Amino acid sequence: MSFWKKLLGIKDSAHQPDLQTPPAPSSTSRAIEETHAPEPAVRLARVVLYQSDEEIQYRLASSQTVLKEYLDRVVNRCDEFFQNQQPQPGRLATLFIALKPPHLRRFWIASEPPGLESRNCHELLSLLEQLPPPLVQHGPLAFALQLNVWNGEGPEDIWPWMPKEWTQATVGRSVRIPDELLEIVWTEEEQPPL
Repeated sequence: MSFWKKLLGIKDSAHQPDLQTPPAPSSTSRAIEETHAPEPAVRLARVVLYQSDEEIQYRLASSQTVLKEYLDRVVNRCDEFFQNQQPQPGRLATLFIALKPPHLRRFWIASEPPGLESRNCHELLSLLEQLPPPLVQHGPLAFALQLNVWNGEGPEDIWPWMPKEWTQATVGRSVRIPDELLEIVWTEEEQPPL
């Protein structure tokens, strides 16, 4: 089982137990659930890795639990942010995360259809940069969270693979992600205080 499957609690499909449909909740329990738990504005669809499991484990100075908790906080902060925005048509959004030793972090976002890259998303990215990241060492880590925003749906192949800043930086070049790419697109080292 890979590092990420262990970290995120994903089981191999061959080992999944048979799922049975639970009984439908009563109208009373549905009403209670609806009044206490709003529909999430953001759902995590998958994690995209730019490095091997071995390289991630080598560079992650924090525990796997700390990284999982960090990713949970990132997704929760995204959900809180979009819960407070005027709902728009559903989108597939990719949140790109880069971590540099020891505690530096940077975020980019792209969506399909486009539109989440507006000034509101700059506010979201600033909020995300305030979250204390896990400790990394020996070089950067990079990965992406593919998110369904406002129930956005679509095939896996239309999710943005890289933000436009990364794409523009790599035109006509062959660069290693994340090390060489981040040297080009992320030169400033200032971050919000932890």
